[in-house]
Amino acid sequence: MLGHKLIFSIVTFNTLVDACSRNSEMARIPALLEDMVAQGIPPNIITYSAILKGYCQENRIEEAFSVVEGMVQTTNFRPDEIMFNTLLDGCARQGLYERGISVLTDMQRANIVPTNFTLSVLVKLASRSKKLDKAFELCQEIAGKYKFRLNVHVYSNLINACITNKDLNRAFDVMDKMLSERVRPDTRGYSLLLRACVSSNRPEEAAGLLRAAVGLGGVHARLARYDARLLQAQGGLPLLSSLRSSRAWRSIAATSTLQ
Repeated sequence: MLGHKLIFSIVTFNTLVDACSRNSEMARIPALLEDMVAQGIPPNIITYSAILKGYCQENRIEEAFSVVEGMVQTTNFRPDEIMFNTLLDGCARQGLYERGISVLTDMQRANIVPTNFTLSVLVKLASRSKKLDKAFELCQEIAGKYKFRLNVHVYSNLINACITNKDLNRAFDVMDKMLSERVRPDTRGYSLLLRACVSSNRPEEAAGLLRAAVGLGGVHARLARYDARLLQAQGGLPLLSSLRSSRAWRSIAATSTLQ
């Protein structure tokens, strides 16, 4: 870039760094940083955040932590909510539970309040670390401490955690709890439960879920007490199109009138 005598702003450099991070081109980052220095443009917290994200997405967790440590030691910047959540996600990708909890502790010590997004990542962390009970404990503890309600994304991650850890009945408990809190399920939550029912050879339950998701009667027994409008999936249920031509659909349709 310098060879062509091009002059860039911090916004341009950050855009390039972000593009490299998103496309697994982290090998290009050092040259970009050298060009920034050559043009007298110091990295800002957005630069560091983008580099951190790239390392986490490539599962290079040690380098991710080094980015944060280097930033703290050489600048006045301190990790913000986005950076802490990115580090948590990096730990979750590899099931590094204790290290992730240490990040959460540092986050709270820095007076940065965890959000529903943070909880979604923590549920993934606990699930991939084979600590299903911890996922529920973290949700209860953090939501209670900071006085907010779980959103649909956290509930869907809890459903996924239960299914991943071979506890379909508990996944239905999560759906029941979500509905009792007047949180309308999304496509992902329904899709996870439907696939789990099909995989577990429970076509009657899958049919009941489908009926609930599209607003029909005769829903799953666990959902019968809820209003049909609350049961309908946010954003519809695209999964239907992929199921119709499958063996799973034929199994479900045999117990239902959804054809």
